[in-house]
Amino acid sequence: MTIHMIKLAVGVEDLAHLAQIQEHYRVRYLGDWAVPIRTRLKPAKANDILNGGSIYRVVKGRIQCRQDVLGFEEAQSADRGTQCLIMASCVLMQTVSVPHRPFQGWRYLDPLKAPLDTGVFDPSQTDSIPQDIAAALSSAGLL
Repeated sequence: MTIHMIKLAVGVEDLAHLAQIQEHYRVRYLGDWAVPIRTRLKPAKANDILNGGSIYRVVKGRIQCRQDVLGFEEAQSADRGTQCLIMASCVLMQTVSVPHRPFQGWRYLDPLKAPLDTGVFDPSQTDSIPQDIAAALSSAGLL
């Protein structure tokens, strides 16, 4: 059974900012470009996540995108000890913007509760509507 993860993108202003930050951390992983996302503990259900799961990112109180999870690695840090690296695809898949309250760390996300994709995020597209405005227009039935 496939399951997903969800994690806050703390300090991130929008998807363009997230893409800019992740550009600096890109690495080659199993032949693909990937971005390591640090967390303290490896998920107990890692095999279910690797069976087509994604990590959904909460930006400014809203789920706004997802990235495919490619694998999990262990890393040692002098100041934080052993950590888990969630190796995620560099492709940011934009989703329907859904409100989500803050939480610590990461959580499992049931695929039935995951927002639908709206397309690959392209930071060069500057004419798109900001996520919060798009969500308000959508809830009013105007978009």
